Amino acid sequence: MPNIVPNSRKPWPILLFAATVVSAWIGCLKPATQLSGGKGGKATLVVTPIHDTLDVDSCVVYIKYAANNAPGNNVYDDSVKCSLSNNIPVSVFTGLQNGQYYIYADGYHLAYNTWVKGGIPITISAQDTNVRLLPTFAYFK
Repeated sequence: MPNIVPNSRKPWPILLFAATVVSAWIGCLKPATQLSGGKGGKATLVVTPIHDTLDVDSCVVYIKYAANNAPGNNVYDDSVKCSLSNNIPVSVFTGLQNGQYYIYADGYHLAYNTWVKGGIPITISAQDTNVRLLPTFAYFK
């Protein structure tokens, strides 16, 4: 009978590699988080665009439902031109559900004589009036 010498290689590198591959595969199987938001609720969103701590009065505010980022195709779900309410420029969106939204403003800042724009993600978690300041920055058209 031949003398069989057991394999002197240790199985740890192979086991470690296999564990890494399985962990990476399981991590990819996690379901993506579903974003919510849109029409059909009782929440109101009141947005005031600002630039350098001053209100921007000539502006349009756009909103994307169920989003944390600006839409890649630049298509928003709704838009409202700012109007004065108690001498404060606001855009008011009504009938919103709780959820995530991306708001974006584009307009002209009369005090600085410049074009401004800016956007932020927001979350609505209460079915009442939600007030947000929307920071903007100057740009050249």
